[in-house]
Amino acid sequence: MTYGEDLERERINADRGRARAKAEADGRAVERQGRAKASAIEAKARAMRESPEYLKLMQAERWNGELPKTMVSGASVPRIKLGQPFAASV
Repeated sequence: MTYGEDLERERINADRGRARAKAEADGRAVERQGRAKASAIEAKARAMRESPEYLKLMQAERWNGELPKTMVSGASVPRIKLGQPFAASV
């Protein structure tokens, strides 16, 4: 085996090692992202279970500000109860 062949083999092995390390790092990153998303989902579910006010907040955040254009008899009109406005500080 020549010196050039040895260098080529070492280069190939180094490339494989880098590719393996990158794949493992990418896999760990995907796993961390998945765990973070799962944790966020669990926290949101816990908040919804423990506080009905959280569900009202979600409804208010999703509402586009428009009342329904079609009304069905007997259906209620969505309403959002707003608190007192903040007093202006002087």
